[in-house]
Amino acid sequence: MLTDESIEQFKTERAKEKSTAGDYLFLDNVGVLFAPNKPVELFVSRVSELIDEFKLKIVLTSSERYDVKAFDEYLHNFELNEDIHIFDRTGLDDNERDQQIMNWILKHDVRHFLILDDELMDPVLKDYAVQTSFWSGFTEYAFREAQDNIRNQFRLSCQNI
Repeated sequence: MLTDESIEQFKTERAKEKSTAGDYLFLDNVGVLFAPNKPVELFVSRVSELIDEFKLKIVLTSSERYDVKAFDEYLHNFELNEDIHIFDRTGLDDNERDQQIMNWILKHDVRHFLILDDELMDPVLKDYAVQTSFWSGFTEYAFREAQDNIRNQFRLSCQNI
């Protein structure tokens, strides 16, 4: 059985490789970070913890993804860890969000990925997604589900070596 220690060792070894492959968090805004009458700082701190733990890069999928730099600064106002920045955004075409995510993945070298969104995902992406609620945001339950999801992806990668 793989332990958290062996997963950490695997991540460290993979990081040393000269591969450009990365691990990504496809992040929505409304319904994940921002929910009515909910503490944005708490949701942002959970995202920070997830990124720190798994060394994920943020790809913004939200409808507010047009100005990545401004959104990055906005998140830092809610205490996103200062060394975390938005890596990229999905395309600005008229496709549905799940199609935009698939298009982005096809154009990049992606090792592992996680989607945080309040929208339903295409069945192809569903196993990589944690669906939040517009009214609840990125709850503790969703946070644990996200950790389990990406941790399982790392475990499967370790088994396939």
